[in-house]
Amino acid sequence: MPRGDVRSRQGLCVSDQGADHERDGRLRVLAVGAEPGGDLPHPVVMQQADGGGSIPIVAYDDSWPRLFDRERQRIVAALGDCALAIEHIGSTSVPGLAAKPIIDIMLTVADCADEPAYVPDLEAGGYVLRIREPDGTGDSPFDGTIPHRVFKGSEIDLILHVWSSGSPEIDRHRAFRDWLRSHSTDLALYERTKLELAARAWENVQQYADAKATVIEVIHNRAAHAEDVHPPASGIRRPSP
Repeated sequence: MPRGDVRSRQGLCVSDQGADHERDGRLRVLAVGAEPGGDLPHPVVMQQADGGGSIPIVAYDDSWPRLFDRERQRIVAALGDCALAIEHIGSTSVPGLAAKPIIDIMLTVADCADEPAYVPDLEAGGYVLRIREPDGTGDSPFDGTIPHRVFKGSEIDLILHVWSSGSPEIDRHRAFRDWLRSHSTDLALYERTKLELAARAWENVQQYADAKATVIEVIHNRAAHAEDVHPPASGIRRPSP
């Protein structure tokens, strides 16, 4: 595309016109005001100042559910009955929503803190434990008090979250996903916010994630007080092989 060309997608305008519209090699969002679901003409690329590399925000990809299902089968093969539920969460689980191309997976086990019951099997299956909450050292930015483990994958870019059965985070993530799937106005709001934030400079991806907290809380509150929100699970679904 010639330099100076401006690309638009239903109100999202992305330009590569000179230094005023480009910084550190990444595209900036100039204006956003669109319903989600159309094609992004180009990824919005967020650069991390800490050397962590760029993070693209791309249009929804129909392959994401298939990638999740492949990983779900791998987790079932590794854990068997220890895996009480395996669900696709995060932006890649919401059809039509632009997202970082990273598959977020929510795994429920009986007791997240009982690592010998599942961590060795996940590691043998190619998953790598990266984050442990509570951390216990006081030095980690991941200082949650609810038991939580985070793994990375070996074959695709993914984040595997592990929570204990009954954790409030399970219903929280499920409700947010289901609300966005069925409420286009909040889907548009969330996508617009993500694209606007991704156009800014961040020291690392966690700063970007933290900046989304306000809009996420607004949407969570709407979902929590709505009659059609996904009800809390009365039982955990055991995944089929």
